[in-house]
Amino acid sequence: MNPTMKRAFAGLAAIAAMLMIAGSGIVHAQTANQTGIKVQPALFEQEINPGDQFSTSITVTNPDPTAKQFTVSVQDISDMLATGQPVFTASSVPEYGLSSWVTISNPIITIPANGTVSVPFTIHVPATAAPGGHYGAIFVTFGAKRPTFNGTGVGYQVGALIDLRIAGDAKEDAQIQEFSTDKGLYQDPNVTFTAKVENQGNVLLRPRGPIDITNMFGQKVGEVVINNDAAAIFPGTVRSYSVNWTGSGFMMGRFDAVMSLTYGDQGNKTVSRELSFWIIPVMPILAVLASIIFFVLLFIWSIRTYVRKKVASMTSGRSESPEERFLAEGRLPFSRLLFILVATAIFAIIFLMILFFLFG
Repeated sequence: MNPTMKRAFAGLAAIAAMLMIAGSGIVHAQTANQTGIKVQPALFEQEINPGDQFSTSITVTNPDPTAKQFTVSVQDISDMLATGQPVFTASSVPEYGLSSWVTISNPIITIPANGTVSVPFTIHVPATAAPGGHYGAIFVTFGAKRPTFNGTGVGYQVGALIDLRIAGDAKEDAQIQEFSTDKGLYQDPNVTFTAKVENQGNVLLRPRGPIDITNMFGQKVGEVVINNDAAAIFPGTVRSYSVNWTGSGFMMGRFDAVMSLTYGDQGNKTVSRELSFWIIPVMPILAVLASIIFFVLLFIWSIRTYVRKKVASMTSGRSESPEERFLAEGRLPFSRLLFILVATAIFAIIFLMILFFLFG
């Protein structure tokens, strides 16, 4: 199997390892006495032609101080959740499964205390097998067929993943269903991008690529890589990828983000999507408006105080004229300017609040 597919299914193996702790090969039952089993290897990868067969084995270790009996079975991977978690099924999945092709020489094994047993199995690929990826797992189960992990249950299982690449016309096709941000309006450059990608082909795909962020002047202000861990998408499913971008410095206005994903066996296929979002730093804007209003009020107060003192000194010992009384009472043209400034500030505050209520 080529290196790209190996890396792709290795990601699937890592996901399954988190579910079954198959990466370390050990799953522990929640009982009073700690016990478990170890299965090696955790992953089989093989490229094979229709009509051929492939034989190998798994090694099962019982680290428990007592002998135990285990059941060996095969399940197909029928789906993968948007989070990347594989979905196993005991029923056959003709299009992407392989459970009906696997023959286990000894499905019931007894392993002595601290002992190890090799379990051979053979995969017979039908001549009519569909080309592309086929996926499943060999499980070694102790106790009930459906392992129990609650209370004092004693059932547990661990599995080895199988990735078969059937030679033929492999279809590699990815489409971006959605590219979005968690909000449309931000107070600071702290944006979470989410991409939903659909695998419309018949093999695992691992789309990965940069998101370039530019400001309203066309200047590049940031870049992040989505799916940097190269997590795979199961054929016929949709998976969500998210990444966070945090910019530095003061940013304001409209910003554009362009996402370009590459995928495929040779990494030569590309799909892209773009979007826009806004950053409006409300608190700095309000602080500037408040400062402007404060200094305008201070300036108007100073002018009025100066005019009143001047009029008082000019009219000392005589009666005031109508013009002087007008000035002394502070009825200056600045009153209209003050009203305009205050009204503008209030409108700006209300407008910003409406924007963040609707899009923030």
